[in-house]
Amino acid sequence: DEPLRFPVGTQFRYDRWFAVGDGDVGSVVDALLEARGDPVGRVHGHVVEQGTGLALPDVHVFVFRPGADAPWSEWTTDVGADDRIDDGSFGGTLPVGDWELMAYAEGRPLGQRVPIQVTEGGDLSLVLESPQPGSVDFEVRDGEGRLIPSKVTFVSADGAEVRHPVLGDGFIGGAPAAVRFAPYGSGHVALPPGRYQAIASRGVEYEIDISEPFTVSATSHVDLDLTVVQSVDTTGFISADFHVHSQPSHDSGVQLADRVTTMAAEGVDYFTSSDHDAITDYRPVIADMGMEEWVGSAVGLEVTTIEIGHFLGFPLLHDYLDDQGGAVDWTDLTPQEIIDDIRALGDPAGTEPVVFVGHPRDGILGYFDQYGLDHYAAQDGEPIVSPSLAVQLTNPIIGNGDTFTLDFDALEVLNAKRFELLRTPTTPELLDYTADPDSVSIYDMIERTADEQQALIDGTITLGGGGHEGPIDDWFNLLNLGYRFTALGNSDTHGKTKVEAGCPRNFVASPTDDPALVSSADVAAAVRAGRVVASYGPFIRFWADTPDQGIGSTVVSSDVVDLHIEVQSPSWFDVERVEVYGNGELIAEYTVPTPNSDTLNLSEQLPVDPDQDTWYVVIAMGSGDMGPVFTPVEIPPVQLQDVVVDALQGVPSVGTLLDEAWPIPRAFPVHPFAVTNPIWIDRDGDGFDPPGLPAWLVAPEP
Repeated sequence: DEPLRFPVGTQFRYDRWFAVGDGDVGSVVDALLEARGDPVGRVHGHVVEQGTGLALPDVHVFVFRPGADAPWSEWTTDVGADDRIDDGSFGGTLPVGDWELMAYAEGRPLGQRVPIQVTEGGDLSLVLESPQPGSVDFEVRDGEGRLIPSKVTFVSADGAEVRHPVLGDGFIGGAPAAVRFAPYGSGHVALPPGRYQAIASRGVEYEIDISEPFTVSATSHVDLDLTVVQSVDTTGFISADFHVHSQPSHDSGVQLADRVTTMAAEGVDYFTSSDHDAITDYRPVIADMGMEEWVGSAVGLEVTTIEIGHFLGFPLLHDYLDDQGGAVDWTDLTPQEIIDDIRALGDPAGTEPVVFVGHPRDGILGYFDQYGLDHYAAQDGEPIVSPSLAVQLTNPIIGNGDTFTLDFDALEVLNAKRFELLRTPTTPELLDYTADPDSVSIYDMIERTADEQQALIDGTITLGGGGHEGPIDDWFNLLNLGYRFTALGNSDTHGKTKVEAGCPRNFVASPTDDPALVSSADVAAAVRAGRVVASYGPFIRFWADTPDQGIGSTVVSSDVVDLHIEVQSPSWFDVERVEVYGNGELIAEYTVPTPNSDTLNLSEQLPVDPDQDTWYVVIAMGSGDMGPVFTPVEIPPVQLQDVVVDALQGVPSVGTLLDEAWPIPRAFPVHPFAVTNPIWIDRDGDGFDPPGLPAWLVAPEP
């Protein structure tokens, strides 16, 4: 017998301390040092503005080891419930030794590091100075001279580093100096001395305005007048975002008023709440802010299971007396039960809620991935689901997949800035990227060329490999099997600048362009009917023969049908390429000269004479960077799927059941990209007959 690892009678003691601070790091460190019994001394003092002597509240005092780049601790001036006087005071304890202190607040220059020595039981008092910033006031008006909700991004004209994420400024892709959202068209910003430019924007339907370089000094004030003009004609459509988070979600700290501000500033006309397992109503907030002219809203919900995917719905009723507003308790529920419960939250006398699946290919958080939806085959005209053995063994709700359902209305095919989740790359693209990451870009993977399509038909290449199946291609497959799901694009925003409101968004057909008059019933009906363009920027008009037979229409015709395609974008980004698909196969491609010479990038008529019932979809895209309106993904995000897989692969009994994913680009700019919903051509008038999966769609070699 092997000896026991722990002899009988062995005892272990584990102490855990829980400390509640006053609002800064240092107050929690104080509790830690006390618990450990470390020898300490006390340090306290005040922070004043250099040159004026004014006491400064809400300034950080960072504590560094001598010469260190990152701080060891931090105090905030005038923090805590007991500190009711704004005198710039700070203080706490530090271990015995040599330290450096520095005062800093976002928008101010870095203060000088002041060396100090802490002795056991000592009491050190000092005054720190924070250099003066410059100040900028701005106003943003539309083409009619009205102050308009907008965003202003400030960038260094000299490429100087202004933000300091290691000191708490928060990382923003593209390294702007500051970003300000102005719900009423005006605002103020403090900036360190330097040369800057300001960029005013209001989403993807408006031109941007870039100021001339200006200089900010510690003793100067700058006034800016900026203008944003709507150049993209979206008459008959509103822009909408149906996947949005704020403070009621456990992973978002955005206040409700701030979320309304970001939506209006990014030019989103209508949005729905979709907090994790909490029902939120923005309409009272919009009314309190007086923002009805600019943005409308409906009540919604994201049912956020751990094991079977995420399900969203709107419009719903908000129960002010129930926990979490009456949100669904998804514990032990199957997908069908969750969908039924979401629909039950609708107004019995009103509109039936639209239910859609969010980010279906997002690994552990993806409904299709969890159930193992086959991307390459069907059986008797129906999708095949084959959950992995690991899922079958650990997830009783999924089991063998018999609880899978397709009883929903729409599918989120564009989510946040997850360009790696848009399309299914070709197998050669994935293999080439694995061998040389510089040889293939994410843009290469999301475009589908005529040569690639022909190679697929000829069988010389395949799609996919290594666990990378794209929701757009999933959607194509489901359309071919007769499931008329509406494709949606939503920001899934949790913050303000990492993923902006309306990045991406939906252009939804609407009888009114006035946000104050938009009806939730009309929006839900348009979504359910497929009258939607999902977009990271470009706006597409698409119709068959006549404009009244637009996106979402079924056209009965045995003759040649003329497909009309118009693509628009403002001048600050370019559309380079337009693709047309028939039953999921690329049938036409257009190259658009760049830089685009006009807002109307493309206006084409494509005659089609299909030999069977056929649905058509248009995709428009460009390889450019949509910054600074949409910031780039510069730091690959850590996804829950990666964390769990990495952890489980080290477990011998489980790791062998997991397939290792092939690498794919995770950092990239936001590219212009948009996809329409289908126009359906019924050749004989007996209803649309789905064509089934194409013969060229085959699984890649293992």
